[in-house]
Amino acid sequence: IFYVSMIYAIGQLVITIGSVGDTKDGNKGIEGLPTTALVLTGLMIVGVGTGGIKPCVATFGGDQFKLPEQKKESLTFFSIFYWMVNLGSLISMLVTPQLRANVSCLGQDYCFPLAFAVPAG
Repeated sequence: IFYVSMIYAIGQLVITIGSVGDTKDGNKGIEGLPTTALVLTGLMIVGVGTGGIKPCVATFGGDQFKLPEQKKESLTFFSIFYWMVNLGSLISMLVTPQLRANVSCLGQDYCFPLAFAVPAG
């Protein structure tokens, strides 16, 4: 799980670098940065990382219980696990757009790199 999480984090960092932008059309950013290629590559890396993490985490949690003796504890674990995953998704959907829209960086009125860097951290 740890190694696949590192793949996921690397993908997020690649997306963050790609979101800095290039200097084309008078934008501020890094000159000659292949933004589209970086963002698409980062998305593919994140997809590989997510595909490796999601099935393993729930299975790893389920392996901690001895069935049928700990059936109640197993049900409690999966209920809490499900709610925490969804609560994290809700919080990220609320916070990430605020980071992008309400923080200025790199001479622009918005900050996509910050919004993408937070999940990588």
